[in-house]
Amino acid sequence: VGLIIAFILNPAYEFFRSLYSGEKKLKFFKKKNAAQRKPKTVVAKKFRKAQKRLPKSFFPTVFALVTTYFIFFLIIVLLFSLLIPQLAESFSLFSSNIETYLSNLKTFLDSLAKSLNMEDTLYPAIESGIKGLLGNLSNLVVGIVPRIFDITMSIALWTANIIIGFVLSVYVLAGKKTLSERIRNFTEAVFDEKTNDRIYSVSSLTYKTFSGFITGRLLDASCVGVLCFIGMLI
Repeated sequence: VGLIIAFILNPAYEFFRSLYSGEKKLKFFKKKNAAQRKPKTVVAKKFRKAQKRLPKSFFPTVFALVTTYFIFFLIIVLLFSLLIPQLAESFSLFSSNIETYLSNLKTFLDSLAKSLNMEDTLYPAIESGIKGLLGNLSNLVVGIVPRIFDITMSIALWTANIIIGFVLSVYVLAGKKTLSERIRNFTEAVFDEKTNDRIYSVSSLTYKTFSGFITGRLLDASCVGVLCFIGMLI
């Protein structure tokens, strides 16, 4: 789970890391001249001293991680804030119109029974079918009750795995350079040069394929979402 989350968030993390480290510069950020720069405050001086003691990549990595996960969780919160009110409104609308739906259903069944000459047999058949369905549902509920504890534990473990996965994804993204070097050292120690070249080429092709697939699906979903939003708005 941690590797999958890290893989999905890696493009955004790399963008912000290169931006904060100065490798990538946005066009609307212009570098100020020495005369335009503000004088350093005490806090800025302390920050500079702390920065010199730490590795050069420390602050870009931390800021990139914070920005990436903040945007990721913000998107999730926005999606839920849009979906939950809509679902609640739809359920409320359905509940308020249930009598109308039942009346329309009865009218439809009456016309169906009349057209098929089944006025005396249609409703008993439907009643029998509903009773059978309710009996099956009651048996299903009785069978589920003893498994409630197992289901609750499964949900709790699944939630814990997701949380641990997010934590591990932070470590994977922050230390992926070291991790890749360790994996490379291991493969070079175990396999010969030809096998290593094969492993690296397949790994590179796999990364490019899946990364392109995820990016393409996100772009496709964004386009469809915007078009549907415009269409439904009209």
